[in-house]
Amino acid sequence: EIFARARPENRRTLMLCAFLPSVTADEAQALSGNPEALQLFEHLYRRHMFVDRRRAGERTSYHFHALFREFLLAEGRRRVDPVERRAALARAAKTLAGRGDVEAAATLYREAGSWKELASLARDAAPRLIGEGRHETLREWIEALPQSERDREPELLHALASTCAYADPARAKVLLAKAHDAFSEAGDTRQAMLAAAASIDCHYHEWADFAPLDRWIAVIERGLAGPPVLSDAAEELRVRASLLLALLFRQPTHP
Repeated sequence: EIFARARPENRRTLMLCAFLPSVTADEAQALSGNPEALQLFEHLYRRHMFVDRRRAGERTSYHFHALFREFLLAEGRRRVDPVERRAALARAAKTLAGRGDVEAAATLYREAGSWKELASLARDAAPRLIGEGRHETLREWIEALPQSERDREPELLHALASTCAYADPARAKVLLAKAHDAFSEAGDTRQAMLAAAASIDCHYHEWADFAPLDRWIAVIERGLAGPPVLSDAAEELRVRASLLLALLFRQPTHP
């Protein structure tokens, strides 16, 4: 009833703002383009119409009651123009990413079909997610991307390989080979060496054919013989440890 009595612009504002679990006045205006968004949320809050207001320092935010938000999301799927809805989803996802809520942002980017933004989010979050052991989360994000988008970014191929290196090393090897070739073609020796080191580890986990290690030994030795490119001591230790492992299996008499 509250929704039905509202002006069309206010209904639209509520449906778009419901993409966020909480919203400030500035965020509401940015999402909806409604300069009266603050007055709308204050009106609903003061009349106890399924909106709560919370303050944290200088920040004032408005929160929909859970059932009201679900209703607004359902109405938005039915009423809002699909093109406008996708654009608003992408704006909401960017807001969530700025807050540090990358998982919620990824969900909205996927729903919006904002593949470049999702790819960027996955690439930037990959080291943290892998470090936390959240391989499945990262894998879901990357695999949601169109194949063409994944293949365009070798960092994503490397990250995807990292999520399946233990469970499916054969697949990880294929991904890492593609990533290495792209890095090598782009002249990125550092990333090419890291991909080679990761591939060596996959061969160890798979414990099958070790002959392909000769290729990765050569890649790493060439990289180490050139100007220093690894970013820190941890990366150098990582690469040298993988090289040593490969040499033990394929060239034990290597000087």
